[in-house]
Amino acid sequence: MHTMILLGLCTAVALWMRDVVETDNYTLEAGLESLAAGLTAVLFRRGVRTWERKRPLPGEIWLARVPFRDRDEAAPHYCVVVGRRFGHADVLQITSQNKDTRDDFVRIPNVGWDTVSGKDHWLEIGLTPRRVPYVDFLKSRPQGACPRTTWRQIRDRRRKCRAAAPRAREPDRGPPARSEARHLAVLARHENGSRVSPNSTARCGGSQPGTAPAWTKGWTVSP
Repeated sequence: MHTMILLGLCTAVALWMRDVVETDNYTLEAGLESLAAGLTAVLFRRGVRTWERKRPLPGEIWLARVPFRDRDEAAPHYCVVVGRRFGHADVLQITSQNKDTRDDFVRIPNVGWDTVSGKDHWLEIGLTPRRVPYVDFLKSRPQGACPRTTWRQIRDRRRKCRAAAPRAREPDRGPPARSEARHLAVLARHENGSRVSPNSTARCGGSQPGTAPAWTKGWTVSP
């Protein structure tokens, strides 16, 4: 999408420069068009990177107004971002209530992302991700990166859900290591202290036979 927009902008700027510069020197005209298109590409790239820095990335822990599942309200909660879409992010809510007796929650280590309690929390992993509009993220920066072991649990749960419905499995969209490498990059960036860019209760087995759970589609977590 960004590539198409960039190509359109560069083409429009090059045509505009051709109309502005009226000369018979084709070398000069081509050079000016290339310079204008290149400057447009640089400015566009900087704008996109600035915009991306303000948006949550998969594998990060944020503080946001997370909607309830049983009513049309929201409350501040920590959450793990598992996907980004137009206008909202898909998140899994983190809770401080003990959920050791439930198989759809896993313990998530507190590695500095919650400086208030300093205790471990629990992450919903077998439930449908919740949609949080970008405007409902309460801070301009994430709390930190999701622990690597927890991120692998999220990925493994998704793999099991897809294995339960092999007929609806989507074709591979790329090397499976891409998302893992992306998350490792997020971890490294947070360890270095910087960040630079790349409502139902349906459970894992709650889908109709032969169909993959809807919440497993479109995730950026590698299969």
